[in-house]
Amino acid sequence: MFQQQKKHKGASKTSNQTIEEQKLLTLNDVAKILRVSARTVWANTAPRGKLPVVRIGKRVLYKQEAVTAFIDASQENGTKDT
Repeated sequence: MFQQQKKHKGASKTSNQTIEEQKLLTLNDVAKILRVSARTVWANTAPRGKLPVVRIGKRVLYKQEAVTAFIDASQENGTKDT
């Protein structure tokens, strides 16, 4: 399948991971993880909210690590972002 990507000078932390390691989730996947509606996830999706996305064509996907960071930030701030 895919081999590890070559490390480029100044590459971000995630670019050193293989494609398989970069788990991408759909809107419905994120809604299930957060136990909220898809509409709530969409309302918190960038640029409206703080949850960053990866756009591939018309597809809107979420990195699993970004969802985890979003949860951690919401916990630390004590806010109700979700």
